[in-house]
Order: sequence, then C-alpha cells, then structure tokens
Amino acid sequence: MNQAGIDFYRSLADGLLDRGITPFATLYHWDLTQALQERGGWLSRYTAHRFADCARKVVAALGDRISMWTTLNEPWASAFLLSGPILRGAYPSDLIKNTAALTEWSFVHDGDLEQIARPIDSLGVNYYYSLVAWEKSPDAPAGGPHPIPAFPGCDDLEFLSSQQRLT
Repeated sequence: MNQAGIDFYRSLADGLLDRGITPFATLYHWDLTQALQERGGWLSRYTAHRFADCARKVVAALGDRISMWTTLNEPWASAFLLSGPILRGAYPSDLIKNTAALTEWSFVHDGDLEQIARPIDSLGVNYYYSLVAWEKSPDAPAGGPHPIPAFPGCDDLEFLSSQQRLT
C-alpha cells in the first residue's frame, strides 16, 4: 500500500467534507499496476483477488471519511456486459455465442456467477451522450435512419444514433 497515496486521498476527502461535499470514491479508474498487468491483467483471476485485497485495505484506511464506493469506472467497458451477470446471474446466451471465436469461456468457474450476482447497493451509469432505444417489433424491418449495432445481450432493442450534444 502506498502511504503517500492514502494520505493524499485522506486529505482530499477531508477537504471535500469540510466543504459539505460527500466523497464518492472509485477504486479502479483505468490504473492497473504494471506488475498486475504483467501477470495477465484483468484476464487473470490473480488480479481480481489482489483487487479485493486492495479494496479492503483502502476502505479500512479511508472508510471513516468515505461512505460511498464503487469498484470500477465504466464497468461495461472493463468487463464486457457486466450488468448481465450482476443483475441476472448469467451471461446472455447470444454474448457467449457471438464471442465463441474469441474465447471458450473457461475463465468462468463454478460459483463465479453466484458470487458476481450477490446483491449490490447501487449501479452507477456514466452519461456521455443521448442514445435512443426502443423494443424491436418482431416484424419490424431491419435498420433505421441511423442504425448502429445493438449491444450484445440487447437483441430485442433497436438503437438510433442521436444528434444531441455530448456532455
């Protein structure tokens, strides 16, 4: 554990609290250590276990100041379609089928989905742009004025690009 880093975030949290702002900490924001990356990164179960160890230490060090935590920034990008296992206890079958050329899914071990699907306190959503979506009618023609591919696991939805401003 990097004590200088803990001290920095302790001071930052204190500064926020002094100004009446409730800190909300993200434990992973695209900053995996080189040592973990060299051991396989997020594709390695070892990384997940070390992340859990680190999370426990950080919460022990800062939990008296920070009561709201999230594990991963942009979990959909970090773990493709993470909400499926979290909210449904399974990966969508079309995702498994569509990624068969990339993986045989042997990294999912017995008990993993039950562990992943444990109750959550909150699910954060980043908002970068408007995306219009609706349920497809089974007899609807494919496409639309600006079709973009549906997200895996969302074959029953149709998405259209939007001309809205980015935020």
